[in-house]
Amino acid sequence: MLRFHVKLSKDTNDTILAEVPDVPGACTFGEDREEALLRAPDAIESALMGYIDLRRDIPVPRAGGKGPFVTLPALTEAKLALYTAMRTAKIGKAELARRMNVEAAKAVKYGGVPREEALKFVTLNPAKQLKLDKRIGSLETGKDGDFAIWSGDPLDPTSHCDETWIEGRRYFDRAADLAGRAGLIAEKVDLVSKTRLAAARGSSTTPAEPARRPPTHSCDEESHDSEAAEAEVTR
Repeated sequence: MLRFHVKLSKDTNDTILAEVPDVPGACTFGEDREEALLRAPDAIESALMGYIDLRRDIPVPRAGGKGPFVTLPALTEAKLALYTAMRTAKIGKAELARRMNVEAAKAVKYGGVPREEALKFVTLNPAKQLKLDKRIGSLETGKDGDFAIWSGDPLDPTSHCDETWIEGRRYFDRAADLAGRAGLIAEKVDLVSKTRLAAARGSSTTPAEPARRPPTHSCDEESHDSEAAEAEVTR
């Protein structure tokens, strides 16, 4: 539970100024003491979100001292705990994406977040932040068919992803992936053996030029090509 001391003082315009000594930049006001304290958690949260944007450490509230105190919501505390854990472990966004379900599970265990809400941390909530929740983030009629099939509880760190589907098409199948690994290893061994044999015979082992992929095509390019073709015809 994150409890922050709030310093109250009378402002010049006869309102009550609320400052948080442990969180520089967190301040608000109210017409009276009760209103100032009621606004204090939002002021603290806004300031701490700024700390996260600037990649700064989250200040720890000092123990003891005299009140008044305010307590942050459990959901906010869970977000801060996740951010702090990432900084401590030096985990980047790519690595975090690989363990999002585990981080959501931490919010349940250490932050007291309901399981349904924790699962939204890695599904619906990010979609809302990207303003794409009308297409993705949950399985509903009319949305894209993007989902993953897990071997067990998604919030269990021992579970693994068995299948990944995007827009109703299966893009990953763990069983097929495992079955194909033996063939890839055999192919690698065969290529290494051939390379060593060629080197022993004095043959060139210069790597072949990689196959070039065709350039990506867009509707804008198609429109441009059509206009160019029409211009050529009219000449």
